[in-house]
Amino acid sequence: MTVEPPELPSSPPPVQPPTAPPRHDVSVSLLVHASPLFGGVLIGLLLRLAFDGQPGQAFATMLWIFIVLAPFAIGAVTVYLAERIKPRSTTYHFFMPVFSVSLCVLGSMLLMLEGAICVVMVMPIFAVMGGLGGVIMGAICRRLQRSKTPTVYSFVALPLVLGLLGVGQDTPHRFEHVERRVLIQAAPADVWKVLLDATTSRPAKSTAPGCTASAYPRR
Repeated sequence: MTVEPPELPSSPPPVQPPTAPPRHDVSVSLLVHASPLFGGVLIGLLLRLAFDGQPGQAFATMLWIFIVLAPFAIGAVTVYLAERIKPRSTTYHFFMPVFSVSLCVLGSMLLMLEGAICVVMVMPIFAVMGGLGGVIMGAICRRLQRSKTPTVYSFVALPLVLGLLGVGQDTPHRFEHVERRVLIQAAPADVWKVLLDATTSRPAKSTAPGCTASAYPRR
C-alpha cells in the first residue's frame, strides 16, 4: 500500500496593483471647454472686419443686418461648438453667447475698430441677439438628429449674403432748402456801396440790459 504525499497548497496568484485612472491634463481640459467661447469670438471679429465700410457702402458697420445678425451668428456658433463636446443647459445656451459677444466687442475695442460710445449704445442689442441665437441653436441641436453644420454655416453667411444683395442700405435721404428774399428800393451799386463801406455804419443803441451795441448799415 502506497501512501501519496499530501498536496501542498498552491500559491495564490500575484496581486496586480490597481491601475490608476487616466490622468487628464487640466490645461487641455480648460482649452477644450473654452473652445466654444473662442470660436464665437473669432467669428464675430471676422464679421466685424468684413463690415468695415463707410456709410452708404455695401458692408457699412451701422447696417442693421450687422447689428442684428452678427451677434445672432456669434451665439449660434458658440452653442454649436459647445454641444459637440457635451449637452448643455438652456441657461448655458443664453449666457455663454452673451459672454462670447462681450469678448468680441472688447476685442474690437482693442483693435481700434470701435469706440467706447459705440460699445455702450450697441451692447444691449448685441447681448440680447447673441443669447437668442444661442437658445435657438441649442433647440436645433436637441431636436434635429441630422448634422447641424449646414445650419450654423447658414447663420454665419446670412449677414454676408444680405450685404452683397444690398439689403439694409435703403437709408432715407432728406434734403431741405431755405431761401429768403429782401426787396430793397435802391440800385444794386448803392446797396453794395453801403454794405462794403464800414464808415457808413453806426452802432445800434439798445436799452436792454446785458446787450452790446452792434453795427448796421446807415441809410
